[in-house]
Amino acid sequence: MAATGLMHLYGNEAVFLLISEIRKYREIYSVPTDGTRPISILPSDGRQAWNAVMTVMRNRFGSQLTEELAWRSWRGLRWRYLMGLRFPEKAQTKWKGKLDFLDEFHKKTKSLAHFKDPKERPLAFIYGPEIIHVLLREVAKHPRFHSLSFAKNHLTMDSFSEFDKREWDQIMDVVHNQFTDAPPYKAWRSYRNLRIFYGTTQCPQRWIEALSFLDQQTSPVHMHFEEPHQKLTTLPGCVSLPNQKEDETDDYVEILNDSSPIATSSTLLPNREMTPLFKKRAPQTYSSFEPKPSEQPRPASLSDSSFKQMLWDTYKKTMTADSSQESENAMRRTVLQIIGRIHDDV
Repeated sequence: MAATGLMHLYGNEAVFLLISEIRKYREIYSVPTDGTRPISILPSDGRQAWNAVMTVMRNRFGSQLTEELAWRSWRGLRWRYLMGLRFPEKAQTKWKGKLDFLDEFHKKTKSLAHFKDPKERPLAFIYGPEIIHVLLREVAKHPRFHSLSFAKNHLTMDSFSEFDKREWDQIMDVVHNQFTDAPPYKAWRSYRNLRIFYGTTQCPQRWIEALSFLDQQTSPVHMHFEEPHQKLTTLPGCVSLPNQKEDETDDYVEILNDSSPIATSSTLLPNREMTPLFKKRAPQTYSSFEPKPSEQPRPASLSDSSFKQMLWDTYKKTMTADSSQESENAMRRTVLQIIGRIHDDV
């Protein structure tokens, strides 16, 4: 240990002298050391003060007393003293009363009483725990906000899309029925913290049961679109599988005839339910949407469309995609690009 090295070579007197000299220079003792930082972290005025300390130390104990040894001793003393204030059971009594000039740098945990402005206080402190119960019951109905990556990527509501804001407003409408002036941004901050800490030791025990709906987050792929109707549920009727044999239709999405409606650039119109294979592979991957009738003319031979092959390739990618946020974003871009090219390729 750093302080032990100085005591071992020069005795307790050297440590006492070091402390008594450093306490004269705020430029030194105000600089955080955390027990590992080098002397180079001292600013220019701190460096000058340190040179003055070393002059006194060397006059007393000789020029062989190195700057590195004295610095290691000081940073260790400072760090251990402040840790002792934070954790009294670990405090060292040897230097008790000698380092009290460091007390102002002790980082105390703020209690709720320290929040002078009521607007700064946590949601549950202002309205009571019932508001959290109401909030979580409503959030449970909106899977869009269940994703851990969504919570991590949105520190505040400022980064919400318009669709996110509308959906969060739906949650707040219910909350406002009981708590009329509860700020939406504060509600999001409260839920976001709970979502991030859920499943860790930092999650408050009192909310674990109310957050159990997050255990349903087991879907392998979650594609986040701006509007619900943009989510895919099945291959459109215009798409058939390449090199398909007639006796294989039970294992794959069936070939759909030319009488099926085509997909427009704004929606995909399904005319078949998912086959057992597709359901088995993606039970929770995509949610349903309301079909809209197409107003586009149908080509003479839709089965020859290059769009068929493009969408089939995309379908195969969804079966092998991992659940990372990067993969989700890439898949989203790919699908939307293909949808935007329907008019050109069909």
